[in-house]
Amino acid sequence: MPYVVFLTLTAPGVTEVAQDYIFGAHRGDSEEFIENTLDAISAAVAKDEYKFIEFDVQFTGDLRPVVFHDGTLLRTQQKPYGINSLTYDELQEVSEYHIPLYNEVINVINGEKKINVEIKSSDDIEIDAGLVDYVVEHAENNGYLDDVMISSISADVVKYINEAYPDMKTGQVFLVSTSTYLGTDYLTNKIYEEVEETGADYIMLHGANMRNYDNLIELKPKGKTITMWYFTNEMYIIELDEGDGLW
Repeated sequence: MPYVVFLTLTAPGVTEVAQDYIFGAHRGDSEEFIENTLDAISAAVAKDEYKFIEFDVQFTGDLRPVVFHDGTLLRTQQKPYGINSLTYDELQEVSEYHIPLYNEVINVINGEKKINVEIKSSDDIEIDAGLVDYVVEHAENNGYLDDVMISSISADVVKYINEAYPDMKTGQVFLVSTSTYLGTDYLTNKIYEEVEETGADYIMLHGANMRNYDNLIELKPKGKTITMWYFTNEMYIIELDEGDGLW
C-alpha cells in the first residue's frame, strides 16, 4: 500500500507528539520474529518495554482458532492458500512455520501482560460471533478476562461484542479514511460517530492518522481512547483523559 507508506512518512511519530502513551507489541515482537508466532509472543512477554500484546485470531476451515493476520498465506509465505479453506492439520502441512492455536498463545503469555485480541472477520457474522464467544469463554474459564480487550475492523463484530458482553472492553480498527488525508472537523467526526454507534472504547487508527493528531484530540469523545498502530511491532495507547490507558 504505497499511499499508506507515504502518509505515514509525512506524519509525525507518536513519541514526537504525544506526552503520555503506553507502548505495546503489535502482532507480538514482530520486528525480531515472524509476526504472531510463539517466538514473537514469547519475546514480547519477556521485554519490559511492551506493556501489552496485540495478536490476531481467526478460524480455520474446521473452526480451530489460530493466531494469524491475513486471510491467506500469500503475503507471508507466497502461497495462495486461504486460512478458512483449510483444516488446521492441512494448514500446518502447507505452512513453512508453525501457526499457533489461540490457546498456545495464551499459555505463552500466562497472565504476564494485558492482551488485545483482534478478531479477523470472515464476513459472516455468525462465524465471527462464534469466535468472539470462544475467546470470551476461554478467558472466563481460565481466569484472565480482565486482561483482555477485543477489537476488530468489522463494525458488526464490535457491535456484537458490546451487545453480548457489555462489560468487555472493545476496539474498532481503522486503516486510512478520507479524514487521514483531510483532517476537517466533519470528516473526523464521521469516524467518531461510527465509534459511538458500535460502542467501541478504543479508536484504533493506523499511524498515518498522526498527520491529523491535533484534530483527533480536539474532537475525541469523552470515554474513548485513541490507539495508533503501525505495520511494524509498534502500537501506542495515547493517554489524554482520566481513565485512558490499559483496559
